[in-house]
Amino acid sequence: MDFFQGDTSVLQLIGKYAYYIYCKRELGTMYLHLMFSALLPIYAGSHSSLRCPPSAKAPTEDKDGVKIEVAPPVEGLQPSDAIVFPVLAGCVLGGLYYVIKWLEDPALLNKILGYYFSAIGTVGVGTLTGDSLNVFLSLAFPSILKYLRKRFVLRLYITRIVSLRHTFRLQSIIGLFIGILTIAGYNLLSRPWWLTNIIAWGFCYGTLQVMSPTTFWTGSLVLAGLFVYDITMVFFTPLMMTVATSLDVPIKLVFPGPGRGSMLGLGDVVLPGIMIGLALRFDLYLNYLWKGVEALDGKAVKPLYIEATGGWGSSFSKLDNGTSFKKVYFTASMVCHPSILLGASPAEETKSPQIGYIIGMIATLIVLNISKHGQPALLYLVPGVLIALWGTAFVRGDLARMWEYTEDGSLTGDNEKTKKDSEKKTDNEEKSTPEKNIVQNGDVKKATKIEKGKIEDGIDAQEIFHLSLSQPSKDKALSRPLGRP
Repeated sequence: MDFFQGDTSVLQLIGKYAYYIYCKRELGTMYLHLMFSALLPIYAGSHSSLRCPPSAKAPTEDKDGVKIEVAPPVEGLQPSDAIVFPVLAGCVLGGLYYVIKWLEDPALLNKILGYYFSAIGTVGVGTLTGDSLNVFLSLAFPSILKYLRKRFVLRLYITRIVSLRHTFRLQSIIGLFIGILTIAGYNLLSRPWWLTNIIAWGFCYGTLQVMSPTTFWTGSLVLAGLFVYDITMVFFTPLMMTVATSLDVPIKLVFPGPGRGSMLGLGDVVLPGIMIGLALRFDLYLNYLWKGVEALDGKAVKPLYIEATGGWGSSFSKLDNGTSFKKVYFTASMVCHPSILLGASPAEETKSPQIGYIIGMIATLIVLNISKHGQPALLYLVPGVLIALWGTAFVRGDLARMWEYTEDGSLTGDNEKTKKDSEKKTDNEEKSTPEKNIVQNGDVKKATKIEKGKIEDGIDAQEIFHLSLSQPSKDKALSRPLGRP
């Protein structure tokens, strides 16, 4: 500091803050770690949740020529969840608080919850690892990727009991194996913080793929309800802080650092994250909507959907044909950059730094560092994300379109009509076609539903037990969501 004593006041001020930053470098490193750990699952999970939007025409076959059966829309939130979620979360939190106080030592509770979350975490970490492997190979070894992405069909039949047919990829098996090793290491190595965070990432990543707010206004209502809940539980009751600091289970991200370090609840990642994921899917919806309008000079038409490249890795903002789509609302919800609000060019929009969620997180850390007291992160994250989303829609004239957008399947139009016509046709065929007969011990019997499925899979009608593993034929449909690699 003596070096700046004889200099101007500006240099003295710079020197003062430079010295302060140097003294607080460990704290700064911890906060950067926290920011990265929160943004990673949101970014990856949002891109992995991309699927065929209502404004695009669903393809009938994939790249391998295998027919695709469109999966039904994911279960989304309802407006009533704005009340149900906070009440249910409060009951669970209160129950855990009183159990901890009753036990005095939460070791037994930690062990029980640890086994429970370990079982669930195997799937989450397996999914995250499998998709990460897909991304890494698409960047480094694209020639190997085609072998790991080959599909296999597992069939299991036990007469009159079960008829199972499941399709999977080799990368999924590798991911599941690594997930099992991760969970085993977590329990055998005294639950180190870095394994806790990997499992927590898996939870967030998997949740962002299967959980949808359904509409922007429903998601806004739910976040508003949880906004009030978080403030109440942190500032006006001891419940949140007691449970968060007493439980040693992967329901939070843990960061070693000065003093006791820091932590971030998974709700502070997942809840804003589902709105950010919805914003990215809305961007994809608008991309195909305008593409269809441009194709026929103002008349609406649905262009063919093209799956996103590499899931969420090799070309984050590009489709398989090399064309990019503008991530206006995704970028706004992450960043709220002025160039988006002012109507920047497509090149500027896709290159904008990411801030709405980030600004909220920075505000949380600043207040936390000043007050020296735990902060309800949703107090800052919810306004940051919602103001960025609705503010961008207002400035760009998309408020009506954003309000009407829904993922409950009602916007699919022609696709829904085709699906209903297909189901009606199938029902009529089943009514007009006599039941298949099978031969067992020389007697002709009518086939049960299980046996019909067995016959369709090419299994001998007289087999009692059948287990097989094969690659799917191109003339049979695979049930999987469009947009998933």
